[in-house]
Amino acid sequence: RDPKDNKFFSLAIYGDAEAIVTWDSDILSLRNENKIFTYKHKKIYILTPPEFLEMISFFVS
Repeated sequence: RDPKDNKFFSLAIYGDAEAIVTWDSDILSLRNENKIFTYKHKKIYILTPPEFLEMISFFVS
């Protein structure tokens, strides 16, 4: 993993984010088959922009 990406994970974890949206292949490679990254007990979605738009479309209808 690229050490320069650590700031995004720190921000997501300590900022209580539900998702990281990115095209970065290093970050995307860290998610599981459900598109989730788990750190301790915190679960964060790691999504591409189209996946994020699809996910939020369920809440915006």
